Amino acid sequence: MSAIDSGKSLLRRRMREQRSVVSPRMRVEESGMICAWLMRPEPLHLESARAVGMYWPLPWEVDLRPLMRWLRTMGVEVVLPAFDEESGRYRPASAPADEKLLLPGRQGILEPDPKKWVKSTDIDFWLVPGLAFDWDGNRLGHGGGWFDRLLEPAGKACLCGVAYSWEMVDSVPREQHDIQMTWMVTDKGVFRAPRLVGGGRH
Repeated sequence: MSAIDSGKSLLRRRMREQRSVVSPRMRVEESGMICAWLMRPEPLHLESARAVGMYWPLPWEVDLRPLMRWLRTMGVEVVLPAFDEESGRYRPASAPADEKLLLPGRQGILEPDPKKWVKSTDIDFWLVPGLAFDWDGNRLGHGGGWFDRLLEPAGKACLCGVAYSWEMVDSVPREQHDIQMTWMVTDKGVFRAPRLVGGGRH
């Protein structure tokens, strides 16, 4: 195992231990704060996007479902990852307004079914989850590389990491293939990596 892989493994273990002590109430409150930051007209202007790529939250992740509903009222298409059996990778698919049309996918996470694929070039923003992020926009995922491969063809889409403030760390080990975020949003504010835009480095 390389030094970078070892560093990632140690950080994953630390973040999983940390998230296990965070109360459900705190997750709900901080998720609401993050959604409120994202609904502000500045600096991201999500309401003006053609399509926004997101994720269906796992119990420990930031819950962006209120934002999904709000974006639809703004006429913005919501896109979720869906597994494509033919290519063996996740691809962006249009999310139906009726959440009952989402079914568990390959990883047990809800995804659109039937799948209406969306061109990566039609997506203006991706809101990306992770176990940890640093202030330079580096992201630590779960280790499968699924999101990195999903975002490879993102083109000019703005990549925005979404995290609770306690998931921000001083440094995330990075390999060449790891995709960096250009923006970050936490319950404390919105910033452009590495320059702060809103809120403070908490």
